[in-house]
Amino acid sequence: MSNAQSLRRMAARLTGIQTIRPPGAPGAVIVMALLPQANRPMTFAGCNLDATQAFQACVGEAAEFLAQSDPRAATAMPVPDDAITVSEVSAAQQPQQWLRAMTFPEGRLVSLPAASCCYLPESAHLDISTGCAAGRSIEEALLHAMCEIIERDAARRWWGGSHAARGIDASHPALMEAIAWLTHARRAVCDRDVILLDIGGDAVIPVIAAASFLKNGKGFVLATAAHPDITRAATGAVRELVQMEFGLLLATIKRDRAGPFGLGQTDLRHLRRAETVDPGFPALKSLAPTVWCHDQPHAQTDPAVIARRLIDRGHQVFAARLSSDPFLPVVRMLVTHMPIAMRANTLTYNDGLWNGVSATELY
Repeated sequence: MSNAQSLRRMAARLTGIQTIRPPGAPGAVIVMALLPQANRPMTFAGCNLDATQAFQACVGEAAEFLAQSDPRAATAMPVPDDAITVSEVSAAQQPQQWLRAMTFPEGRLVSLPAASCCYLPESAHLDISTGCAAGRSIEEALLHAMCEIIERDAARRWWGGSHAARGIDASHPALMEAIAWLTHARRAVCDRDVILLDIGGDAVIPVIAAASFLKNGKGFVLATAAHPDITRAATGAVRELVQMEFGLLLATIKRDRAGPFGLGQTDLRHLRRAETVDPGFPALKSLAPTVWCHDQPHAQTDPAVIARRLIDRGHQVFAARLSSDPFLPVVRMLVTHMPIAMRANTLTYNDGLWNGVSATELY
């Protein structure tokens, strides 16, 4: 077995796999796939300049979802002695199922409420996908999961106004490399203005936001990414931006063809953000330059080192393995004081009016 074989085996569970050259970035590749389900198919996507890497990202998303949708590792029992309380779960009802996990990086075994790691009725009110990642190895999955939970925590706090963004100078190597990636993806297409911001605040690794608008100031799209290396965080953000721009395009096409009433929540949120956020939105203003330099030592990619930075700040870090495939492991991480987000309110559109969510809701 190998990672490539595990990816192919996972891809065999998907349908409708297709490769797309997005009109706004024809040099990039988006791979999309569907997971058939009884109620509604799930869509997964991955974006990159290289089709193989886009395929890997798409199938990795599916692996993460399926691992969280399979609670067989959970055990029904009374509250165990080594239980870790997760208030977002226990606030709804007393957890009945528990998942074996460990403190990270120490490795002390603990029990987490299964609803904090898996899709269960008790977690229906939670956005538990944050902090879950697949990788070619346990170390890679741990790093990706940790980066994602730090990214989402910093992004929500920034968008909610707890701290201001910092600018990234045009001569900064991270910005130059990200724009080079985007230029390669855009080719001759140049209908959007793009800004990159450091939105991490006091985060222990760089967190970058990439935002774009059409030349008329409409059509807002936002993407975020985190990585110990600011260059990889910036490139990750513009890569996600291309995918989000294509998502907005698809939502717009669906709306124009059939109206807004049959659109899913993801499509409606694309449209809502595009209509309500303009270039003058307060969160998009930077008050100071980024403190992250292109040179090391900040680009320490050992997940244990990053976890210890969090522990030094008073956090506890927990990790649970959700899949048994050694070549495509899926890991769920929880960090105390980085709470699991509640699911966004259902968004509706009636008679030209949006209901159910504020303009400042990011996810």
